[in-house]
Amino acid sequence: MRGHTAVELSGHFANGLRMTLVGQATIRNAEPVNQESFSMTIRQRVCSFSSTLRIVAIVGCLVWSVVTHATMQIDDALTYKGKKLDIRELPLEQLYSRSFLESALRIPEARCSASWRGYQAFWAIRAKKLLLTKLLVDPCLADSARAVPARALRLGQPYPIHAVWYTGVLNVHAGWDAEPQRIQIRDGVVITDVPVADP
Repeated sequence: MRGHTAVELSGHFANGLRMTLVGQATIRNAEPVNQESFSMTIRQRVCSFSSTLRIVAIVGCLVWSVVTHATMQIDDALTYKGKKLDIRELPLEQLYSRSFLESALRIPEARCSASWRGYQAFWAIRAKKLLLTKLLVDPCLADSARAVPARALRLGQPYPIHAVWYTGVLNVHAGWDAEPQRIQIRDGVVITDVPVADP
């Protein structure tokens, strides 16, 4: 049996409503239903039913969007003072647009829910310089993630690449029990890295 469209359902609803109203008029008043008033009632009820269907569809889409985007995302990684840290900031996207990265890194359209941007960048701070050391596409695949050659970035440099384009703050932490740090970067060089208290 084929499914019914919203238009067909609205038609069935209208027919059922017509029968109900006619029956009520006959039983209660034993008088004919005013045609104009009756048509107006039908239109109001059908429009209300159709609006409800649209609202349900919209709410469903919003809920699905929230659920799928609620997955914990894979952060960029930073090695600093012998520690492996996670950073929520995306230094590479201060230099490139997301569309450029998708094209240059050949990021597939099908991505896992833990990496909507489709890549993970690895950074290190050495001699106070912020360096890009590696790029992976499809980081969810772990052992089979694809390494991106430095030439794909069109900077004319091999790894490690000094991130001279980045100015901003890196909020880093080594784990849930570690004190977070704010590392201030200017033109790819560390200015300050003062520990901050947990919120």
